[in-house]
Amino acid sequence: MKTSRFPTSRFPRTTLALALATGSFLVTASASATPETCVTIRRGELGNVVDTFLSGDYPNWAPGTDQSLFIGLSSAGNVNKAMYNFDLSPLPAGAAITSANFTLYISWNESPHTVTVHQVLQPWAELTATTANFNTTNGIDQIPVGSFSGWGYKTINITNLVTAWVNGQAPAYGIMLQEPLSTHGTYSSESSMSVRPYLRVCYTQNADQDGDGLADTADNCPAAANANQLNTDGDGAGDA
Repeated sequence: MKTSRFPTSRFPRTTLALALATGSFLVTASASATPETCVTIRRGELGNVVDTFLSGDYPNWAPGTDQSLFIGLSSAGNVNKAMYNFDLSPLPAGAAITSANFTLYISWNESPHTVTVHQVLQPWAELTATTANFNTTNGIDQIPVGSFSGWGYKTINITNLVTAWVNGQAPAYGIMLQEPLSTHGTYSSESSMSVRPYLRVCYTQNADQDGDGLADTADNCPAAANANQLNTDGDGAGDA
């Protein structure tokens, strides 16, 4: 917001003296945010989680409607990989993500080998994804964003990844879970509510005091509406 001069009659005497001494009135706007809000994205509760696994034994099988998902070695010695994606529409525009944690229930595991979590880089659909039509080499980021081991409820912090999805910095194609040495079983979004996978997201919503559709923290003139963000003289403060 640029410095502005105002009629002296609108200000108390002490404020007026200060303004006259400095030659201007400096108007500043403070960027504020709403209190933190947390939502649970889970099928049947809010939004949706879609999931499937890529079968190592049956590369043309699309098991997206099954209640169970498998990660790791199959009975024939091939590798199964589970995938999840999340409906983020319950998050409001301008949400600033403070945390995002994915939770699933591992119902059985052959050994405590580490399962790694990877960002998916290509689109897929729950009812049609198969090993044959999904590129598991180039379709995921080979660098994991998280990991876990053991059985029971497991929670993985994917805050940075969800932030990138919400901000449009990465395509929101979900995550893949893989582990090549042993077998792990888990429940899908078709199973009972208590063991369905879910994403817990907490966020704050930045204030927009001038109502121009831009959060105060991203607005170059937060106290005066200027959706076009014009800054003719390049000083970082909007023309409004």
